[in-house]
Amino acid sequence: MLTIQVGLALALLIGATLLAQSLWSLGRVDAGFAPEDVLTFSFDLPAASYSEPEVEWAFYRDVLARIHGLPGVEAAGVVTPIPLEMGSVPTSWSLSAEVSDPSEPTVMAHMRTVTSGYFEAMGIRLLRGRFIDDADRDGSAQVALVNQAFVDRYLRGHDPLGVRISPGEPEADESDWITIVGVVGDVRFRSLRHEAEPEIYLPALQLPVGWGHLVVRASGPRDHVATSVSEAVLRVDPDLPLADVRSGEEIIEGQLRVSKLNAALTALFAVMATALAVVGILGVLSTVVAQRMREIGLRIALGARPGGIWRFVLARGMRPVVIGLAFGLAVSLAASRLLESQVYGVSTLNLLAFFLPTVGLAAAGLLACLVPGVRASAADPVSLLRSE
Repeated sequence: MLTIQVGLALALLIGATLLAQSLWSLGRVDAGFAPEDVLTFSFDLPAASYSEPEVEWAFYRDVLARIHGLPGVEAAGVVTPIPLEMGSVPTSWSLSAEVSDPSEPTVMAHMRTVTSGYFEAMGIRLLRGRFIDDADRDGSAQVALVNQAFVDRYLRGHDPLGVRISPGEPEADESDWITIVGVVGDVRFRSLRHEAEPEIYLPALQLPVGWGHLVVRASGPRDHVATSVSEAVLRVDPDLPLADVRSGEEIIEGQLRVSKLNAALTALFAVMATALAVVGILGVLSTVVAQRMREIGLRIALGARPGGIWRFVLARGMRPVVIGLAFGLAVSLAASRLLESQVYGVSTLNLLAFFLPTVGLAAAGLLACLVPGVRASAADPVSLLRSE
């Protein structure tokens, strides 16, 4: 039983170490945007009031103009959907003939709609070309931005600026073709664990969708900024409250919350299991020593030194610990595949994650042998032999 306790304690300690390393790696991931001083708000425009695209476009223009006039606001924009909050399904797109691969007539990419100011508000880098601006509206030339992942996967060796794309199959009408005017940095939209995927950003003033997230970068107290933004929106539409107010840091924290919980629970169970194992070693060894005190007394009477008594106690106390450590290592190696989906940026066969808990638990076992060892080595052989 003691051997199993030690083995399970080691397996939990190794798991907790791996999860802690994973959490540290995940916390260092670059999400592709700057979360500091960012507030996001969700909204859903009622179809009855915003049935015409012109009404929705007017709402965006009026709201963003009011927000830009608020004290401390550096930038504001709208996106559908927001990074790390809502996923999306990639759709098929065609590339113009000069860059398309005949063997791959369509490519897959996620589509986002944004207004001017969105990239500045999120702190997303412009790598080439220009951002979307207010001139990119209904009636103007259709334009789009793509991320670096799109360029790396589909446009390698080509200048992305000026390349035309179209939703669906290559047989699209001429009016459906959209010109790439800029390239932005990669953003991890699905989660911090998933690498950035090819994305296409279209102007919301050319493609209204009726819902989205308002993003505001502003200095000042969060509650004050949130209240000011909400009031600005209500001045444009008194029946449209904003919902789900979150800061950029809260969005990142939401991605780490589950990992933190898993790491904390595993660490808690590991500490409890280790404590039980140490108490078990101490209890078993104390019983063994108590039962063999006459033998210990004889050894001391025959000239055994304290070091020899220590080795006698350690040999009996550490035997189940060593066997338990071997059992725990075997269990951890067997379970390493199960942890692959739970860790990020670290191998489940990480030597450090196996070495530190093993050494630590072995040291805990040695400390558990300390009390019985001291008692045995300091015993008076005459008193022990008389008592027997």
